[in-house]
Amino acid sequence: MAASSDLKANYDVFLSFRGTDVRKSFLSHFYTALAQKGIYSYVDSEELRKGDCIKPALMKAIEESCIAIIIFSEDYASSPWCLEEVEKIMECKEQRGLTVFPVFYKVDPREVRTPRKSYRKAMVKHERKFGRDSEKVKRWKKALLDAGSLSGWDLKDNKEIVISRDLVDSALHYADGLPLALVVLGSYLCGRREHEWESALNKLAKSPDKTINDVLKLSYDGLEDCEKEIFLDIACFFKGQSIEYIMEVLNSCDFDTTIGVEVLVEKSLITKEWDSIQMHDLIQLMGMDIVKQECRDDPRRRSRLWLCEDVHDVLSGDMGTNAVKAIVLVLPQAETIYIGPNAFTNMRMLRLLVMINVHNSFQGPICLPNALRWFQWPECSSSVLEFLPGPKKLVKLDLRKSNIQVVMDQFKDFKNLKFLNFSKCPSVVCMPNLDLTPNLEELDLHGCKNLERAHESVAYHAKLRLLNLKGCSNLYHFLDVLQSKNLQVLNLIGCSKLQRFPDIPDKIKGLEELYLRGTSIEELPTSIENLVYLEKLNLIDCKKLANLPPSIYKLSNLERLILSGCSKLKKFPIKEDLCDPHSKMGFPKLVTLRLEGCNLLEGEFLKNHSCFPRLRNLYLSIHNFAKLPTFFPAWH
Repeated sequence: MAASSDLKANYDVFLSFRGTDVRKSFLSHFYTALAQKGIYSYVDSEELRKGDCIKPALMKAIEESCIAIIIFSEDYASSPWCLEEVEKIMECKEQRGLTVFPVFYKVDPREVRTPRKSYRKAMVKHERKFGRDSEKVKRWKKALLDAGSLSGWDLKDNKEIVISRDLVDSALHYADGLPLALVVLGSYLCGRREHEWESALNKLAKSPDKTINDVLKLSYDGLEDCEKEIFLDIACFFKGQSIEYIMEVLNSCDFDTTIGVEVLVEKSLITKEWDSIQMHDLIQLMGMDIVKQECRDDPRRRSRLWLCEDVHDVLSGDMGTNAVKAIVLVLPQAETIYIGPNAFTNMRMLRLLVMINVHNSFQGPICLPNALRWFQWPECSSSVLEFLPGPKKLVKLDLRKSNIQVVMDQFKDFKNLKFLNFSKCPSVVCMPNLDLTPNLEELDLHGCKNLERAHESVAYHAKLRLLNLKGCSNLYHFLDVLQSKNLQVLNLIGCSKLQRFPDIPDKIKGLEELYLRGTSIEELPTSIENLVYLEKLNLIDCKKLANLPPSIYKLSNLERLILSGCSKLKKFPIKEDLCDPHSKMGFPKLVTLRLEGCNLLEGEFLKNHSCFPRLRNLYLSIHNFAKLPTFFPAWH
């Protein structure tokens, strides 16, 4: 037993239990089996279980454990102490990735989740003591629901000694005392029946030269084919990358990524840390070794290539085969290699191609397979990329900072394309016809300084969410009208030759952010009122902007209005200029209004404080105010 005075820095296992139910029966056998294999388990002493609040010593013990095992017994929920423990354990699972296994000792898992029977009686008792609406009791119920929904062991008919002594003993033997192997093997065996345990452990027994890889690979072998593909992609390419990026890439390959990633987390093969996916080094090496074993002596016959030497040998010699599914080469600094026109021709199953800091000494056309779904090659030196005739599966095309020549007809077979990035490509002089890419969601052409006009297909595109034309300094014509219903972000910052913003004939419920900083726009159309869900409007340094339409007061969802540096703007409209000045229009959600350097002559618009009920940040420096309003509203 351990008390607070003899806590160690870390624990392999924290055991949560109701002492009167299991301390002298199941728990003692289980604790002994773990101890015999050098697994350090935290079991508290009864003296610490006083009062209704968990002691700091136990909170620390939970936080410092690799695994928590909750032994749900008949009287478990009657103890506030136990409920505090399970709440803390589930908190650590969510925030720290703590692995949690429930054991249902002579209770049905449904009794814990619902709660029912003894668990219902216990919760009624707690509600009487702490109040029916007690936040504490609500947290306990949620913790029981979450923990009771996990896969675990359902022990009935007094068979727990056989399980704890025999099967657990064998599992610990093959884990060889290594916490990583223990976690992965435990995750694999969790919730399986006895004969499945025996089958898995017999498989390990047949390997006389057992290594940790044998234990880890057992969990991999239990995955579905799609889950194996996801695991190998993460192991070879994406460890440490953002969850959002990984999900986008793998979804483009038609994997059921959401479920697949959750399965890998449950199997303890990967972890989610903040916004990234991480993986233990040994698990990553196992994944890479699985790929290398596909053909140890010939990389062109492997499914994935990521080592510079292997990629160079395969591509420079045009030696690709149908076996290659993915190539990701990310170099720490720019390096030039030779990649010929037919380097990818024979890779008919290639679905993923990412080349970062890879410069090609060959600048001619390169032929790519139609199966390709995700293609990133910034600074690609080839001016022409060709595909075989027929439909293309490409979902993402990222050729930023390249010399690519954009030809309209190239896109006629790209029906699946969702993400297109030609940013900072000096050769881009015209925008693609988006009618040819009906599923496009993001178009990034920022920094294309030779682009002069937007294609009219943008105006009506049904699925476009983001259009980035920032820094297109020669763009003089955008659109006559804007009716793209799903457009959420429009960025025209630095389009210094742009003098007119398009009319908006119908309500657009998608656009939330509009950036017009540094344009030469002289006025906004009255129809700006149709951007009914606009939240951010940035007009900084629009030095030719002389007027704002009164209809701007109809932007009821606007939160930030930035007009700093609009030196020709002499007057901010007042609500009374509206056709119906008695309407309820105004800025009910506006928090920030910046008007520095606008040379306003008066602040009359501030008199009607009902138009600015939530305004918190008001900037009025560098003006020629002849008079200020007689009072300012009571903004806090």
